Amino acid sequence: SSTQATVTWSAVTGGSPGEEVTEYNLCLIQGSDEVCTLVPADTLSYTFENLNPETEYTVRISAINAFGEGPWGDESCTEDATIDASLNPLTVVKDGLKPNTMYRIRVRAFNSVAGGPYSHEVTLQTSPLPPIFDLEVTSTPPSTFTVSWSEYFIPGATVQYYYVCIRTDPASVTCDYSEVTLDPSVLSYTISNLPSGDYYLTVIADTVEYGRVPESGTVTLSVSGPPPAVENFSATVVSSSSILYTWDPYTLLEGEVLGFDICLKKDLSQSGCDILGNLGPTDTSYTATGLDSSTVYYATIVAQTSVGTSLVSDSLSATTLGGVPTTPPANINGEISSTQATVTWSAVTGGSPGEEVTEYNLCLIQGSDEVCTLVSADILSYTFENLNPETEYTIRISAINVFGEGPYSGVDFTTAALPSLSGVRVSSSSTSYEISWNEYVVPGATVEYYIVCFRRDQSSTECDKTVILPPSQLSYTISNDLGFGQYFVTVSPQTTEYGIATPTDSFTVLCPIDGIYCSAQSSSEISCSWDEYVVTDGTLSSYTLCLKVDPTTSSCAVLQGISPPTTNYTFTGLDSNTVYYPVILALTSFGFTLENVPLKM
Repeated sequence: SSTQATVTWSAVTGGSPGEEVTEYNLCLIQGSDEVCTLVPADTLSYTFENLNPETEYTVRISAINAFGEGPWGDESCTEDATIDASLNPLTVVKDGLKPNTMYRIRVRAFNSVAGGPYSHEVTLQTSPLPPIFDLEVTSTPPSTFTVSWSEYFIPGATVQYYYVCIRTDPASVTCDYSEVTLDPSVLSYTISNLPSGDYYLTVIADTVEYGRVPESGTVTLSVSGPPPAVENFSATVVSSSSILYTWDPYTLLEGEVLGFDICLKKDLSQSGCDILGNLGPTDTSYTATGLDSSTVYYATIVAQTSVGTSLVSDSLSATTLGGVPTTPPANINGEISSTQATVTWSAVTGGSPGEEVTEYNLCLIQGSDEVCTLVSADILSYTFENLNPETEYTIRISAINVFGEGPYSGVDFTTAALPSLSGVRVSSSSTSYEISWNEYVVPGATVEYYIVCFRRDQSSTECDKTVILPPSQLSYTISNDLGFGQYFVTVSPQTTEYGIATPTDSFTVLCPIDGIYCSAQSSSEISCSWDEYVVTDGTLSSYTLCLKVDPTTSSCAVLQGISPPTTNYTFTGLDSNTVYYPVILALTSFGFTLENVPLKM
């Protein structure tokens, strides 16, 4: 190593009994200085320490026994060669020596018995490996240079790398910039982004066997003007409103990169920028946003450096995609029923060619449920069916084109209650009421039956009497044998899908007076009494008493009016042996009650 030398040797054997080796004498010689050391016979290696770096030494070893010291051993040869003694002249050529290395050469002769002593030493120095000679440089203004060379070939030497070294001072022994390491198959190198100034470039081959060869001759690279343009500036259209710009990392061999400016303009001839992006020194991409759809943008980039602004890149052109509709449908109106909602809206227009609306998306929302439907662009109305009565809904409408869906507009509404029957008609006679109505038709609703409800109290929600009619029956007759007193009557359809619809407005039915009792008092008198007729909504004006001789007619043989609260009366002066049929009516603010079933007296 630089300060130590470890030597090994083979044991000396043979000789007669008693001549065995007892120790070895090791001498280290440097110039005229010699230091010797004795080691036991079983030691066959030794390390000399504290040597001087880069210094020539000689180690000599001899064996010692009880009779004294034997001869020195031969010094080992780094390289050796054997030549035929018959040659004349006696010459030898040795290949594969190390370049730029000092060798000591000794010669000795051999005969059939043994070799003779060595001659005096001759010292020879091998020459260094040659450098790369044939550097050629081509330049691309203002600051790009390509240096090339031939493959380095020396017998016995294998190139493992090429190194490119650039200096700003030709007298410097170090590279001002990091060395570039190239594979042995690469025989050229391109350098760019050099600021103004002179640069000195050399190329060095590094061999497997001998290390680096001397540097090549130096070539001078002269650069003037601003830093070079940013390289590989490219554009990728992202959407209708954005474009992605990318470029290679920008480095300078001299000076500092401060940042980048990207200029976007719609008109290549205009002086200013529509959009100016300011980027950091390590950025390699920029996304321009907020752009107009279907629009051509021209972009350039410059690098800002401590040694000035770079050249402007070539201009890129990129066209943004067509955009989605920018406005929602307007003028949304709706016609709302209990089970349907019909909405209308105005067409969405505008945009660039190719951005025309192709369809509309209509979404019906109720709570967390949402159902959407697509309709073509020529449809500007739509009916949502099978809705639930008295339920809140939201309708949202958006326009769609080939680029996607635009914003929506919406309307909130509440469906109406199921409507009541239409066309309700009431007719009456002295003994009955006839109620009729139109067939109940509501989209999405199926009538199971009709309910006729009789209430004593108009404000009550409960029916005192109920009549169920099949869906095919559209009328009902209330006769005088239904009951007694005043009733408020409504008719409601019962639907399969939605339950009971809204009842009709109530109308008043005046059934006969209750508790009528008549008896003959004599051959010419009949006495009658009855319960007070209670009118819960309206007024009672009078009672009318009618004695009929023929119950099938409406004419009265005797007619008598009685004022409330009187509830009895005696007919006098009647014909004897005559059958009479008493009928008692109450006159209210709603009219007369139905006739009671005639009594035969």
